[in-house]
Amino acid sequence: MKPLTTFILALLLMASWPSWSQAAQSEKLCTIKGTVLDDQNKPLPFANVFLKGRMEGSISDNDGNFSFKTNALGKVTLLCSFIGYASFEKELDLRAGSTIEVKIKLRQTEIKGKSVMVTASAFTAADEEGVTLTAMDVVRTRGAAADLFWAIKTFPGLQQVDEGAGLFVRGGDVSETVVLLDGAIINHPYKYESPTGGFFGTFSPFLLKGTFFSSGGFSAQYGNALSGALAMESQDMPDRRMMGFGLGLGMIQCFFVTGLFYTVIYHRNLKQKEVEQAELKILTRDAELKALKLQMNPHFLFNSLNSINALITQQPTLARKMISQLSELLRMSLESHDKLMIPLQEELELVHTYLSIEQIRFGDKMVVNEDIDPELMTTPFPAMLLQPLLENAVKHGITNTRTGGTISLSIQKAGGFVVGRVVNESEDLNLATAASSAGNGRSLQNIRQRLDRMYGNDYVWIIDRSEPNKFKVEFRLPLSV
Repeated sequence: MKPLTTFILALLLMASWPSWSQAAQSEKLCTIKGTVLDDQNKPLPFANVFLKGRMEGSISDNDGNFSFKTNALGKVTLLCSFIGYASFEKELDLRAGSTIEVKIKLRQTEIKGKSVMVTASAFTAADEEGVTLTAMDVVRTRGAAADLFWAIKTFPGLQQVDEGAGLFVRGGDVSETVVLLDGAIINHPYKYESPTGGFFGTFSPFLLKGTFFSSGGFSAQYGNALSGALAMESQDMPDRRMMGFGLGLGMIQCFFVTGLFYTVIYHRNLKQKEVEQAELKILTRDAELKALKLQMNPHFLFNSLNSINALITQQPTLARKMISQLSELLRMSLESHDKLMIPLQEELELVHTYLSIEQIRFGDKMVVNEDIDPELMTTPFPAMLLQPLLENAVKHGITNTRTGGTISLSIQKAGGFVVGRVVNESEDLNLATAASSAGNGRSLQNIRQRLDRMYGNDYVWIIDRSEPNKFKVEFRLPLSV
């Protein structure tokens, strides 16, 4: 009974927690309320009242009253605005949990606009009488995209047909509106023409001194017009052209300073370009190295899976062990796939995992000897370099022989170099086959390409088959890349 009572009390506490939290939060808020009146002390509804620079605010109701809460504290500015009235502004000092009443009185102002004159179906809104639109009028017309025809389409009496810029006056056809430039009729006034005119006009508004559009009551000079006429006047030629040239001490100093400035800029840009090219070469090299490192020989996976398949029914314990080691090898390969250099100790851990898998496959047929300098364990070493070398040795020194053989791995320090050797030795080793495959195999070619891009000419690569029944690969890498 006691646990049930405790559970019910906990549920009641959780249910009442939001109300307590809201009550505690409301105690920290400041309330601002008041009335908005006009200059005749009448309530002004729908006035916008808000705090400057904040989102809190409200709109006055039909009686001019407003009220809202805010968590702002200290000095704030209260603003009130309404169309046709001058804005109201007052500074308030807000404190937590306080209520402030404000009486706002707005004074009416006059809004003057440009005069618009309509005579004889002609529309005039520019500064000059008889001019329909100036270049700036066209640019400032909303939705016209600075195009004369789209600006004129906003006039009364014109309809929008399709999505073109054609001038259709009270319906009709686009050809019923005549377009003239300096008194000459323009037969193709639109770009990308279509049956409804075109998408844009061919004339820039800044090349025109003025335009006049009439949708009726035009004179005889527009006699071919059926519905409307658009007359354009181009800019006049200048009265005269004049060019002056002078050279003084100040001009010479200006040329000198300008030349010096651009010389410095040129050398700086040249240096920047050299740095960018060097960085691009490094990025390209790294990308090629990563691509080469990811080209893992699929034969090893194929052979390992076949061995696991053969061991599952006969020796399931060895099969499970082989699966575990294979998964560990793949995990270590994935962890180092994005790294070009890793400590030698990590590379040897990957190699040991690989060799333990091959040891399960071949048993006593494969003998492995190691001679590693312990001082090199933390030395940076190319990732996934030893595994393909040892895989090549296993393939040609163990798999392709009847009696098996010995694989020796040696990594020592000699001066400023790391010297590595991989030797496979067998009584029935076919040196011709091993040499041909080692020289032309994809794994060894892959290693050579990686070392070329990492070290350039600063490394040594030797393939030695001078001794009978023995094949040796030796490399010397600088300690610092």
